[in-house]
Amino acid sequence: MNASPVVVDFGPAPHRFRDPRKEDEWTKRFEWLVAGWRPDDAMLGHYRAAHFKGDPAADTLVEWMHQSGLRGSMAMFDRALERGIATVANPPDPLRRFFQEVEVVPAWLSRRTLRHGCDVAERAALGHSYVLFSVSLLAGYVSAGITKALVATGELERMAPRRIAETSKFVNDVYESKTLERMSDGFKSTIRVRIMHAFIRRKLLRAGWDVQRWGVPINQADMAGTVLSFSISYLLGLRMLGFVITRRERHALIHLWRYVGRLLGVEDSLLAATESESKRLLWLSAATQEGPDDDGVALARALLAVPSAYGGTRRNGQLLAAFDTHFSAGLTRFFLGKDTADRMGLPDTMWKHAVFAVAPMNFLAESLGRLAPFVRSASTRTGQAINAYKLRMLVGSKPVSFAPRDTQSAQTAHEPARAQQVS
Repeated sequence: MNASPVVVDFGPAPHRFRDPRKEDEWTKRFEWLVAGWRPDDAMLGHYRAAHFKGDPAADTLVEWMHQSGLRGSMAMFDRALERGIATVANPPDPLRRFFQEVEVVPAWLSRRTLRHGCDVAERAALGHSYVLFSVSLLAGYVSAGITKALVATGELERMAPRRIAETSKFVNDVYESKTLERMSDGFKSTIRVRIMHAFIRRKLLRAGWDVQRWGVPINQADMAGTVLSFSISYLLGLRMLGFVITRRERHALIHLWRYVGRLLGVEDSLLAATESESKRLLWLSAATQEGPDDDGVALARALLAVPSAYGGTRRNGQLLAAFDTHFSAGLTRFFLGKDTADRMGLPDTMWKHAVFAVAPMNFLAESLGRLAPFVRSASTRTGQAINAYKLRMLVGSKPVSFAPRDTQSAQTAHEPARAQQVS
C-alpha cells in the first residue's frame, strides 16, 4: 500500500505575493534565464513563508540593545565587532551568540575564490557604478514590498544622495577587502548593515507595519533578493554593457555574495551556490512581485536626481552628472522592458538605446586589454577615479555612517565625538 504524500502547510501568503505560474510580460521577459523551469509546490511554499521570517540572531541582539540601553549596548557591540568578542568582559548571551554565529566559517568557503570575485568589480570599474545604480538598485524598485520599507523609514526619498553613498561604501568595502577576513572593513560593514536592518525591522513592526499585506519588513525573501541584485543581476548588467565575464569569474562573484548574504543573515536555503541557482532564484524573486506602485515611482524619481548632487559647479562635473542621469534611466529601461519601465515612470528617450553604442566599445576595450595589459590597467584606473569622485562629492566632509536615527540620538547624546557606526 502506497503511503500518502506528506503535505506541508507553510501558512498564508502575504497579500503582496504573486503566483509566479501566472505568466505576463514581466515573467516572459526573463524566461530565458530559466529555460522553462518552474518551482515545485514545496519550493514555492518555502519561498512564500520566507516573507514572514526576519533574522532571529540580529533581531534578538537588537531587542537586548533596547532593553539594556543603547548607549552601553552599542559600545559593547562596537567593541566586539572591531576587536573581537573575546575583548568584551562577560558578554551577554545575545551578543555572544550573535558573534559566534557570524564568525563561523562555512566549509564551502574559498578565500581564493572570494578574491577572484572581488577582482571582477575592479576590472569592470568603468561599468561598476552604472550597473550598481541602474540594475542593482533602481531596477529593484519594481518590488512594492521593498519600496514600502524604504518609504516607511523616511530615509531614501529625502536623503537619496546620502543613502546611495552608504550603499556604495558598503559594496566598495566588500570588494576592497578581497577575502573578507574577520577584521576586514568588508566584514565589519556587512555586519553593520545587518544590524541596521534589524533596527529598522523592529521600528516598523512596532509602528503598526501590515505584516499580512507586506510580510515582515526586510524579510528573508527580500534580503535574498538584495543579494541577487548584487550578484547575478550585477553580472547580467556588466555583460549587457559589453564586459566579458568568464565562467570562472561569474562563479567567483556568486560565491562572494553567497558569503556576504550569509553574513547579512540570509538563510542558506535562499543563497545560491551556482549561476543556474542564482538565475532560478532571480526569476522566482521577480515573478512573485506584484510590480511597482506609487512609492516605487517616487523612489525612482528621487534616485535619478542623485547624480545632480555630485555635478558640482564645474562644467565637467555637470556633464558627468547629466550623462549619468540619462544613461542610468536608459539602462534601467533596457533591463526592465517597456511595460515595467513605464509603470515606474522612467523617461522613455533615445538613451534606452545607448547600450548598443557603449557595449561594443567596452567589448573592444576588453579584447584589447587581454592582448595589451596597459589598456586594461588604464580602463580600470579611469573607472576607479570616476567612481571615487562621485562618492567623494556625495559624501562631502561627513564620514559615511549607516546608523539608524534612534541609535544616532543615543550616540550623540552620550558618546565621544567619534561617531559610531551601527550598520
